[in-house]
Amino acid sequence: MSWFSAIHYARLVLAIAAVAIGHATANAQGLGTDTDGDGFANYADSDIDGDGTINSADSDVDGDGLSNSQEQGLTADTDGDGRPNVNDPDIDGDGTANGADSDTDGDGTANGSDSDVDNDGVSNQNDPDIDGDGVNNANDGDMDGDGVNNGSDTDTDGDGTPNAEDSTPNGGPYFSGNGMGTDTDNDGYANTADSDIDGDGNLNSADGDVDGDGTANGSDSDVDGDGASNVNDGDVDGDGTDNGSDNDIDGDGTPNASDSDKDGDGVANGPDIDENGDGNSMNG
Repeated sequence: MSWFSAIHYARLVLAIAAVAIGHATANAQGLGTDTDGDGFANYADSDIDGDGTINSADSDVDGDGLSNSQEQGLTADTDGDGRPNVNDPDIDGDGTANGADSDTDGDGTANGSDSDVDNDGVSNQNDPDIDGDGVNNANDGDMDGDGVNNGSDTDTDGDGTPNAEDSTPNGGPYFSGNGMGTDTDNDGYANTADSDIDGDGNLNSADGDVDGDGTANGSDSDVDGDGASNVNDGDVDGDGTDNGSDNDIDGDGTPNASDSDKDGDGVANGPDIDENGDGNSMNG
């Protein structure tokens, strides 16, 4: 090996060592992923992939070959910091928290014109937290994170349809902000469309007290807490299965065939002209 080649080889070894040290430094300090091995964990690195373009101007922040706008879905991690967008307070890693970022996902499209503001793979019209700031739409003063408060925003949910023409100006048709009624666990989803109404981690279909009001389903006049009493509710226990197809209509743990009050309306099946609680007295 010539002296010239030896020098270049030595430089290569040193470069590789530097990268290894960078990773080791960040990891040893418990700082998490360090994509470019510069010793700065991604969350504190202004140029995550080390390509010379700062994150806020980089179309592929983590340098994985997929542009920021392509990284869709619940597992998308736009800035490559190990936290999926759905749980990341700074989705594009530009140092500005989502709630204060005019381009939350760093895709080059301002929030007010972006069909998926937080790049979580859920379009604005179906996203309970449109701007990914951790505050559900129903309680967010600037739902789409465009810098214009909801009260003054002509397109509150940023779905491209002006409020005046939008049948659901606050997001999808099942969000509490659209007048869909009660939202017991305050997660942005109205009880009528929430698979875990009381937010206790138990699906409605397996929850002995679906609405978490302290009254067991079998004794509750409004099992799912949606504002519609059992006697007038097409899905009494809020499990997503309409009463006519549900083998435990009131979600009290007793199958209909053995339940003396199938729809939990307080009227025993015999005297009850609408036993299955579907509002139709002609079919039991």
